[in-house]
Amino acid sequence: MPLSEVKCDWRQGARIYFEKLGYKVAFECDTQIILRAGSRFGNIISFNPEKIERELAIKQENNTLYCVLNVSLDFRTDPQAEIEYTIWEIDSFRIFLSGAGNIPPKPSIAKSLFISFLGQTKRIFKSVLGFVILVAVVVLIRIYIMPEINNLIVGGPRINLNEGLSPVQRAREGLADVYLMPFYGFPESLAGAIAVKLSEDLKINVRTTNALPIPENSFDTNRQQYDANAFYKPEIDAACTLQDLGSNTVFIGLVRGSIFIKGVPQRFVFACQFDPKFCLVGDNEMLFEANESLYHTRLYKMVKRQIGKAYYKKQPKSDAGSLMKSPVMSTKDLDRLGLEY
Repeated sequence: MPLSEVKCDWRQGARIYFEKLGYKVAFECDTQIILRAGSRFGNIISFNPEKIERELAIKQENNTLYCVLNVSLDFRTDPQAEIEYTIWEIDSFRIFLSGAGNIPPKPSIAKSLFISFLGQTKRIFKSVLGFVILVAVVVLIRIYIMPEINNLIVGGPRINLNEGLSPVQRAREGLADVYLMPFYGFPESLAGAIAVKLSEDLKINVRTTNALPIPENSFDTNRQQYDANAFYKPEIDAACTLQDLGSNTVFIGLVRGSIFIKGVPQRFVFACQFDPKFCLVGDNEMLFEANESLYHTRLYKMVKRQIGKAYYKKQPKSDAGSLMKSPVMSTKDLDRLGLEY
C-alpha cells in the first residue's frame, strides 16, 4: 500500500484497529510493528476463526507499507472460513488507513462455526472409526489368528483329550498312584480325560475325585488370582476321605484360573508343590493365545510334570527336550518342553 494513501499514523492506526480484533503488540519500532492474536489452543478447541493463531507484520519500506498476515491452520479441517476472515482483516485495515470507504461487515461467524463443526465432527468420527477398526482387528487376531500361528510354530506331538473315554472304563484295579482333584469350575470330564491318558502313558493308576469346593477367601480380588496356599488343606481333607490310597499316592489339585504364591515375586505360577505328596495346577495362563489342542497339551505337560516331581521324585534338568527342564516361566518355556521325562 503506498504511504501516500495512508491518512493517519499507520503504527497508531494498526494498534487501535487490530487491538479491537484481539491482537496484542509483540514488537514495535519506527519502521515495523508485529501483532499477534489467537493461540494454538484456539486452533484445537475453537470453531471460531477469530480464535486461531495469527501473526501480523506491518513494515514501512521507502514509500510503501507492506502488510503480511501469517495464519496457522494446524488442526483445522476446513480452511475456507479462516481464509475468508483473514482476507476481511487485511481489506478492512486498508480501508481503515485510507479512509476510502465503509468497512465491510465481518464474514458470518455462524457459517464459519457450522463449517468448522462439520469438519471437526468428520475428523473425530474418522478417528473414532479408525480406532474401533484397529481394536476389532487386534481382537480378531488375538482370538482367531494367534492360536493358529502358535499351533503351527509350536512343534512336537499334541495330546488329544477328546477320546470320550471315562476313567471308569479305563481305570486299573488296585490302589491309586495319583489322584487328580478338580476344584469347582475345572471340568470334571477334562480331569477324567487327563487321568486316562496319564494312566496309559505312565502305566500307573491315575484317578480323579468329584469336584471340590473352592476354598473360602482364596480369591484375591485385587490380583484377580487364587492364593495357592488356600488349597492345601482342602486337598488334605479330601484325601482323608478316599479309601483306595497307597503309601506313595500323590494328589494334584486342578484350578480353572490363575494362581500365585504369597511372598514369591512371580506374577503367577503354573503349578506349585506344597509337600512331597500334594501339588496344585492353575490353567489360566495356559489358555493364552491357544486353541484347544495347544491348551490340552500345555495342561497335560504340567500335570505330568507334577507327577514327575511328586511320584517319581525327579529332579530339575537342563536338557531342553525334557519335561523336567527348569525353570518354566512362560507359555513359551512350557511349549518348548518335551512330553517325556
